[in-house]
Amino acid sequence: MSSDNSVTLPSIGGIIYIAIKPLIRLLLPALAGALLYRAKLLNEVGMRNIGQVILNVLLPSLLFSKVVPSITNENLPELGIIILVAVFYQGTSAAAAVIMRAVVEIPSNFRHGFLAAAIFSNWGDLPTAVIQTVTSSTPFGKPGESDLAIAYVSIFILVYFISFFPLRGSYLIKKDYDPPPPPALSSGRRIWRRIIYGYDGKKADTSSTSTAAVGRDEHYSGGESTQVQTPADEVDLEAEWADANEGSKMDGGAIEGKLELKRVNRILENAAKDPSTSNAVKRPSHVRENSTTPTYPPTPRLSSQSQSQHQHPVAPPSPSLGRIQRFTILLRSIFTPPTIALLFALIIAFVPTLKALFLHPTSGSSPISSAPDGLPPLSVFLDAATFLGNASVPMGLIVLGGSLASMQIKRPISNLPLRSILGLAAWKLVILPVLGVVLVRALTDAGLVERENKVLRFVLMYFACVPTATTQVIFTQVYAPEGRESNSHLLAVYLIVQYIVLAFSSVVLTALILSMLF
Repeated sequence: MSSDNSVTLPSIGGIIYIAIKPLIRLLLPALAGALLYRAKLLNEVGMRNIGQVILNVLLPSLLFSKVVPSITNENLPELGIIILVAVFYQGTSAAAAVIMRAVVEIPSNFRHGFLAAAIFSNWGDLPTAVIQTVTSSTPFGKPGESDLAIAYVSIFILVYFISFFPLRGSYLIKKDYDPPPPPALSSGRRIWRRIIYGYDGKKADTSSTSTAAVGRDEHYSGGESTQVQTPADEVDLEAEWADANEGSKMDGGAIEGKLELKRVNRILENAAKDPSTSNAVKRPSHVRENSTTPTYPPTPRLSSQSQSQHQHPVAPPSPSLGRIQRFTILLRSIFTPPTIALLFALIIAFVPTLKALFLHPTSGSSPISSAPDGLPPLSVFLDAATFLGNASVPMGLIVLGGSLASMQIKRPISNLPLRSILGLAAWKLVILPVLGVVLVRALTDAGLVERENKVLRFVLMYFACVPTATTQVIFTQVYAPEGRESNSHLLAVYLIVQYIVLAFSSVVLTALILSMLF
């Protein structure tokens, strides 16, 4: 079967090879990251630093270098279709997670993190590597098809950033550390609470507002529970607020963010001093293993300025923010480096005069005079973005491999919520891909997606088969209160199972899509 006289689909063996090839390309840098971590040449601090370089430099460069030359005014309707499909994937995943949460047992301290794991997928380095490999070789391989595919991928990334940050999707992770809802008495209310909260209150959490629970949830640990009473003089909140508000008039959200940043910096400093204790899924260093009597780190000594402020503490600001302050926080969460680069790239791509500063027009003469070397005057910036962007995917895969290697599964396995783990993996890597193929075929038959635009159809269908985003591990650690173990050890099990299933589902889906397109 062929789409035209020049493109012929390879044999069954060829299709399998093409489907496995991107998986091998993905596996090698991920394996390198895992080996670097096991050899103690890469730790959590290093991976987070690399992640900052990717987020602030490499990924924006990749998006800019692919969008500017690939997107034109003719692609505008396609961008709307991509957003529609992306929202469909997130919306159906949220509905499926709510249903699973009401049917199967999920640890009550992971009831919102489970929703986040279902909604937010790794729409970054992983699908980019696969799609870039497939579209740059037979049966694709036409000039510009690989760049066009990455431009389509960038719209998925934009939807992810907007839904996770400005729309407060990350707050689902934070809510797991809030006290659980009160127990429901009637069976009808228990069912309703399982649907809304993922927890019916039959088994109350051991944590409370006055204690920090350390250890695993009842449903996960089989009833084990450890509590830590934090002395009042151990954590001086007023001094923290005074220090955070020092020399400035900041709103409550900004100060809270500064305190969270300080907490993360302390975690990273401890990890840098002792890499063996920096694993994301280990018990905090100040809590003895298998002990209900914790030891505490020495109380940090305040500077003379901080001590004087402690004598006259600054009261915590009101949690209510004005409209202007809320709007400012919203803008800050939207305008991250990747989104800024993507917005600039789209503006340049849609305005021919601006685009001529970076590229020669494909037809007609350029309205902009060329540089002395005969190239557009700003082409050097596009070349630099391409040069930096090429490092984004391999570096991201190295970090991914190191992150997976740093995860540990707590024993015994029988205490794990296996039904929810397998159910989420089945949804994201088996059921949702089937729905994605059906949806894209329906959009194609309806004329909303051009049948001959095989690159777009491939991208839309493949993005239905992506595991949970590994960035959730970082936010799970950031939002964990001090003195309480984060849920990252539980999230690690979900991720590891999904990546094992991905090794098979990705190959099958890629082969199926190619057989449908060509």
